Amino acid sequence: MSKKMLLWVLAFSIPMMCASCHSHRIKQEKVGKIERWRNSRVEIYAVQKTTGEHIEFSREVPAGISKDCVLGLALQETVADRSQLKKFSVDSSGRMLDITDQNGQTTRVLYGRVEGDKLRYVTNSSPTQKLSVPLSEIELVWVKRATYLPTLVVATVVAAAAIIIAVEASSEAYTPPPSTGEESCPFIYSFDGHEYLFDAEPYGGSICKGLERSEWLALDYLRPVDGQYKIVVANELEETQFTDELKLLVVDHRAEDRVVPGIQGKLHTISDPITPIRARDQRGKDIRPLISQKDSTFWVGPLEGKDPERPEDLKDELIIEFPKPADAGQVKLVANAWTTVQGSQVAKTFLGLHGDAASAWLQEINNFGPAYYWIWNWYSREDMYLMKVWVLTQSGWRVKAMMYGGGPFLAKDKAYPFDISDVPGDSLKIKLTPASGFWMIDYLAADYSADAPVEVTELNPLKAVDHRGRDVQDSLAADDELYLRMPNIGDYAEVIYQAPNPREGLARSLILKATGYYDIHLEATGTPQEEALRKMDEPGYSIQLAMREFLKARVTGGRVKTK
Repeated sequence: MSKKMLLWVLAFSIPMMCASCHSHRIKQEKVGKIERWRNSRVEIYAVQKTTGEHIEFSREVPAGISKDCVLGLALQETVADRSQLKKFSVDSSGRMLDITDQNGQTTRVLYGRVEGDKLRYVTNSSPTQKLSVPLSEIELVWVKRATYLPTLVVATVVAAAAIIIAVEASSEAYTPPPSTGEESCPFIYSFDGHEYLFDAEPYGGSICKGLERSEWLALDYLRPVDGQYKIVVANELEETQFTDELKLLVVDHRAEDRVVPGIQGKLHTISDPITPIRARDQRGKDIRPLISQKDSTFWVGPLEGKDPERPEDLKDELIIEFPKPADAGQVKLVANAWTTVQGSQVAKTFLGLHGDAASAWLQEINNFGPAYYWIWNWYSREDMYLMKVWVLTQSGWRVKAMMYGGGPFLAKDKAYPFDISDVPGDSLKIKLTPASGFWMIDYLAADYSADAPVEVTELNPLKAVDHRGRDVQDSLAADDELYLRMPNIGDYAEVIYQAPNPREGLARSLILKATGYYDIHLEATGTPQEEALRKMDEPGYSIQLAMREFLKARVTGGRVKTK
């Protein structure tokens, strides 16, 4: 991504009550150039340089914009041996969450990674040094921009040209946000014993009943409190959400393994993940530092210099190479990748082409008519919301798997197992061709190990109460079309599960199984745009249409057109 991309930003609104800090949420909105903020109150939490280096700034004295630089107190990274700490916790991908010192004091980690026997991390209490980073050297930026209203502080976390997830603290109470006009899918918050933290965003892309699906997602922050697990499922977007099932899978496994779910719910153990030895984009740029660790540095499909009228600009091409045991016949590709906010926003543009016939078209999908088969063919063809995984075999490039994008605010690791018995030699080469502007990737790894045994306990809700105090336990207990219906922003339900006793000698992972769909609140008016709808059958046209909207939004500093 060019340094010029810093001039354009995507914003996430994180509503909080002025008097105290309430539940964390993530929201994004298109805004103008970062230069427009020079005279406003801007708090910069972190930056990612074009070299891939990640810098965290003090939360107490955040960085700001000074002339052509980001200036602030940078938190210095601590490098420690494992033996120096009593323990540390990581999420399902190995990203550090907190550390506990030898005195038993636990501290949340803002940014950290594990490198063999070494731990590298920064916390709020890390030592600082004054640092100035030129804008020309910055690729991504995390910003909190506050606007003060009589009873509300609206904070905005901003990332240049990408969705950046900045999970900050909340409190023991979930507080619904005001209306924001976005669309995506339900938000899941996990209670870690102190606060509810944004932890999952299930079944992204299930925009009508005919596309209803189940998704399995690791809950990284969930901890047992008084023998119970507590989550909140919330509607914070302009849509009606239908949640049919919320089950919690308690997975006990060997301590040396990670458990990563597949698309169909099969649980895979990851015991020896191998990161790429080479990874380049179509321009020859080395992207390996961006995708080799789950570390808040991302590969983001670049749009600068691209022309929607040139077919070669409609897709990127990434070639990723992993070492491979010569006799390996299977691999599990572990991927943390998801749809960008532009992709989420432009979904309304596509629906809007149907005009006042949009509802009838969606109903045809619900009835499994021609529109149902058309949309799945469209998904698989265009590499926008689904993406083909190509593998170089002895007979050339072949599609071996289909990667799911999901919602735009938070991605979870997914395992994609496939056969590689037709891949010769000691190298596994993978090709991805994401539609321009639609994808971002944090982490890719290959694991050739066989799945180890795991012990799974499936939990139905012990209790579930919605925001009006109604018992909704039966609505979430099974995939039976008895839905928890949440039509309004601010609707939510607290769901409680009984925590089984720990298994001696085993580690524990928690996987949420969520089933449902959502209806976007679309003001579809006017006659259908028949010519554009016919062209949607042409490979690449929908990407071309989306790119025009993306680039137009950048020029105007606004949102992608949605109607």
